Amino acid sequence: MKCSSPQASGGWLSHEIIPLLVAALGLVLTYTLWSFVIDHEQHKDEVAFDQEAGSMIAAVERSVVADMELVYGIRSYYQGSSSVGRDEFRAYVEDPLKRYPNIQALEWIPRVSREQRAVYEAQAKADGLADFAIREKHDGRMVIAAERGEYFPVYYVEPLEPNRAALGFDLASNPDRLAALEQARDSGRAVATKRITLVQEQGTQSGFQLFVPVYARGAATESIESRHQNLLGFALGVYRVGDLVESAIDTERLQGSVIHLTLFDNSAEGADRLLYSHSRTGAEVLSLNEAKKRRHLSHAFDVGGREWILMAHSDAVGFDYASEPMPVMVLLFGISLTLGAILYLHSARTRAQTIDRLVEEQTVRLKQTEAYSQAIHDTVVDGIITIDPQGVIQSCNPATGSLFGYDHLKLPGQKINMLMPDHYARAHDGYLAQYMKTGEAHVIGIGREVEGRRSDGTTFPLELAVSRMEVGGETFFTGVVRDITERQLVDQMKAEFISTVSHELRTPLTSIRGAMGLVAGGAAGELPEQARKLVSIAASNSERLVRLINDILDVEKIEAGKMQFNIRRQSLLQILERAIEENSSYGEEHGSGYRLQVPDDIPDLDLDADRIRQVLDNLLSNAAKYGAEQDEIDVAVTVNESVVQVSVQDHGPGIPAEFQERIFGKFAQADSSDTRKKGGTGLGLSIAKAIVVHHGGRIWFETQGGKGTRFVFQLPIPEPAEEAGVTVTQGSRVLLCEDDPDVGRLLQLLLEKEGIISDLAKDAEEALAMLRQNRYQAMTLDLMLPGRDGISLLGELRESEQFRDLPVVVVSAKPRKETDAMGAMQVSDWLTKPIEEQRLKQAVIRAIRSRGDGSAAEVLHVEDDPDIATVVSAMLEADARIELATDLVEANTLLDGKRFDLVILDIGLPDGSGLDLLPRLSQFTPPIPVVIFSAQEVDTDTAGQVAGVLVKSRSDSGQLVKMVKELIDLPADADKV
Repeated sequence: MKCSSPQASGGWLSHEIIPLLVAALGLVLTYTLWSFVIDHEQHKDEVAFDQEAGSMIAAVERSVVADMELVYGIRSYYQGSSSVGRDEFRAYVEDPLKRYPNIQALEWIPRVSREQRAVYEAQAKADGLADFAIREKHDGRMVIAAERGEYFPVYYVEPLEPNRAALGFDLASNPDRLAALEQARDSGRAVATKRITLVQEQGTQSGFQLFVPVYARGAATESIESRHQNLLGFALGVYRVGDLVESAIDTERLQGSVIHLTLFDNSAEGADRLLYSHSRTGAEVLSLNEAKKRRHLSHAFDVGGREWILMAHSDAVGFDYASEPMPVMVLLFGISLTLGAILYLHSARTRAQTIDRLVEEQTVRLKQTEAYSQAIHDTVVDGIITIDPQGVIQSCNPATGSLFGYDHLKLPGQKINMLMPDHYARAHDGYLAQYMKTGEAHVIGIGREVEGRRSDGTTFPLELAVSRMEVGGETFFTGVVRDITERQLVDQMKAEFISTVSHELRTPLTSIRGAMGLVAGGAAGELPEQARKLVSIAASNSERLVRLINDILDVEKIEAGKMQFNIRRQSLLQILERAIEENSSYGEEHGSGYRLQVPDDIPDLDLDADRIRQVLDNLLSNAAKYGAEQDEIDVAVTVNESVVQVSVQDHGPGIPAEFQERIFGKFAQADSSDTRKKGGTGLGLSIAKAIVVHHGGRIWFETQGGKGTRFVFQLPIPEPAEEAGVTVTQGSRVLLCEDDPDVGRLLQLLLEKEGIISDLAKDAEEALAMLRQNRYQAMTLDLMLPGRDGISLLGELRESEQFRDLPVVVVSAKPRKETDAMGAMQVSDWLTKPIEEQRLKQAVIRAIRSRGDGSAAEVLHVEDDPDIATVVSAMLEADARIELATDLVEANTLLDGKRFDLVILDIGLPDGSGLDLLPRLSQFTPPIPVVIFSAQEVDTDTAGQVAGVLVKSRSDSGQLVKMVKELIDLPADADKV
């Protein structure tokens, strides 16, 4: 019996087992390597899918957002224009439609009432649309719309021909469209419809419409009711969903991709959720949940209040092994490798997995950052431009192209000068070279407003911010530009509104306040007690309304940096005493009095008296309003080396802690509720602070609960002014008729000391010539003249209508009693030579004041508001004869006919600005003094050209009367000289 030896058996086992083990191990290792390759290929496939799908989704979203922006542009165009016709609408949307051909239509949908229907239909037919009628759709047919309270027809549509079928279609007749437009109207926001079939649709595409409500310019839209009332219509964008998607992605790219694009409306239900689906392979359309089971990437974004979900997914359920040759090659190659090679590959695989993981993590982070940055760069509405030190554009975003009218992809490599007007472009290279050489910046690091030039040559305002950056050792400059055309338009509208408020509120309030003052003063006769109380209430509330309007206008001027100040050296004590005097009645109403404590010597300060009065009025009235009842309010002035300090101390409850930090803010009030006990706007302290700061001072407060509040402000003491020489004022003008040159010169010198200008005539004929040429307030006359005596000259003057009222002071060697005839000729005074200085001054001054026969001054009032004219006439009727001119033409006519002693001038007139009269008034000899009395405030230069400026509602009646009296008369104590 034969049998194998153990050795033989063991060798065979080793020989057989080892290869099997090696083969088994090789297969295991090969399989491992094969799995690695499969994972790697699958990972590459996923990365490629994510990149391609993400790019498509981003492109589609950008396209949708850009297309919808055009509808917002239509709304801005309507609200910025007073009238938009069919031609204007076509011109406005023509260029955007060329740049975005995927838009089905841009439309204007007016709100048409039943009464307006015929008007709109007739106007459309007059525009060339002969078959236009407001229609609705029934059973697929367009029929005349039924009678309803209002319609929303397609009135303007561009492009016209492909969308003619939609003309006249009443959107309110379709429930889906009606729901969207009502939601847009009520919310004031853009609203998109759910999936609809467009009226002009010839194929099978889904469509949707985007409604943007347009309200009347400047109208209130805070509530649903106000939005209903002020709705003009809708800017409407009409889109075919397929066109939107496919225009955003190159057709060849879309056809060559294995990615399936599906767009869902997540705000809809049922079949209406699917908006668009595309697949190169013609695979079935999947639901949202089914698509999520495939390899996919999705993104949700808002379209007119609806959530759209754009999903890109693969047609294949899993990885296609058969389509990839690499795994098969690896499997064949692995079988032939040795154990060492397999072990090496296994080790390499382990290392590769670690590296791949790290690379993948870094790649994901980098791609996320890059995608985020790119999305911002591509979607931001501001233009972003990068240039090199030579001014050559390196890069720019799509918004830059839209702003300047260029293809933004073609701008890199061009000089930045092409985007500037000529006057900027010529200097720009020099600015860059100078900056690189010296570091001196004109724009870099400094935000400023400039002008840009579009591709068509038109210019527009820009806000520009430029910053410098270093990349790889090279210098570049990045500029961010923003079109501020609309902002400037809003600023202009705001300025116009403020101007309107100033005129339309100040003017009637001035009439009301003046009329109340006259009635309260007895101009309309004695009033019953009850009537006096009612007039007092009305006057008090008109003053309250005046303060409110002035505060609001002052805040606006402070914010705009346009508050005017007329600063000159004057007495702070006089301003303070007057403020206390005029606030005393207000204090008495609140049971308070004012106690003033001042040092012996308060220096004069450089002040605007009216503005400092505003500060004092606010502090004094606040102390009375918020102080304790029966309170004595302490007003104190202290002086140190550099400042004068004024404090106002009440003894009320103090300022609440939670209110102290914002007490100097606008509209700041400790109790701002509708039921607060204390009135006011909360603007006074904000304005007071701005005024004090402008004077170079500061203001603060000290308060303690239950013990009161002390407000303090300081003003700087100016350097002593150099003494000015005595100058002759351009005041009253007198004619001296005297044949003795020495006596004549003596008279001129005596009058010059009193600021009275005089001209000298040596005989009667020269005196008559000078009287006809110039305007004189009085005349001195010597009776013994060469050629013709003074008595006959005076007789001729009294017979002349022009010189009948001229005051005449006789200066003669003859005593008055020797010439009895002079008594009938209305001589103001008779001075006998030799002349006494004091007597001469008294006589001339009295002659000027009395105007010879006591006749009133001639005043021309240029004012288009009849109420203001009536009030001013009533105020001045005892002191002057008032002639009214309601416009520039009438004013010039009156000035042609006679000489006036004073002109009261309004600025806002129906046919121009009252300031246009100033050059003519200055040409009179002497110039006619002018008081500007207007709702509009004037600048410092204009104020320097006139005798006085009073702002309606800011100045009371007493100020106007006082100023007019000062200008048509000499001071009340003139006869005491």
